[in-house]
Amino acid sequence: APIPRLRATFAVAPAEGVARTVGIGANGDRQLAFVLGTGVSVTTASLRNGDVWWTQTRYDDDPTAPIPVAATGTLADTLGERFAPWPDKIRGLVAATPTEDVVECTIAELPVSFRWGEGDVTLLGDAAHAQLPALGLGVSTAFSDVAELCRQIDRFGLDRKALRWYEIVRIPQTIALQLASRLAFFANVYLGNKKPA
Repeated sequence: APIPRLRATFAVAPAEGVARTVGIGANGDRQLAFVLGTGVSVTTASLRNGDVWWTQTRYDDDPTAPIPVAATGTLADTLGERFAPWPDKIRGLVAATPTEDVVECTIAELPVSFRWGEGDVTLLGDAAHAQLPALGLGVSTAFSDVAELCRQIDRFGLDRKALRWYEIVRIPQTIALQLASRLAFFANVYLGNKKPA
């Protein structure tokens, strides 16, 4: 089966831009918000300094197409078109973001793997278990890898045994997260493409 991939746009709207275009507290009292639309999803996260991180994914974008390198005006127009049907606060976040700070990329997950290492080598983070951002747990999962690897090194020393025990503990946990992420991704695609009755 093909590896699920999608095209995503990421950015951080600076606090002063958020205050100017949306008003203070643009993301409400929530630290994290998910919004689904027809074939598209938006995620926002309030940051401590007042900035707001946002990402959008259009499920009908071709993730294998080259990422266009366009003039700033063209990107601003494209973003304006993509976000036109969204609520004012979401459009305000996009308007508050300098176009040069917007990143568009293709995201892919790795197939589930029951083996991460051999000998003196092991993997962690996205190298071991890249997952689509449907659950928003990629970074925290990588930090958990580091914490577990440190626990095993404390237990066995810097030894192959520590690496294999790290893998024994973390592989089942990350497989569950990868599968849950894939399920959430396909649920987003289904719910985002469902027409209202």
